[in-house]
Amino acid sequence: MSDKIYLTDEQIEKITSVIDSLDTKERHIVEEMLERIKSGGIYETELERELAKLRSEYLISDIDRRNIEKAIFGKD
Repeated sequence: MSDKIYLTDEQIEKITSVIDSLDTKERHIVEEMLERIKSGGIYETELERELAKLRSEYLISDIDRRNIEKAIFGKD
């Protein structure tokens, strides 16, 4: 399993604020999801699973999903 990362509230806000593809509503949804899963650290696979859920519910776009993964884990 990949390394996990730990994010503070400030880091979450900073990460989501620089992702241009997110509108205000999407930004709020992503921030809530990250706040919910951050307590024990976030594994890359866990983030991918959570983003896939948001994508399948049409709450974020595929571009948003990729941008979030890249911003958090440096993944393309």
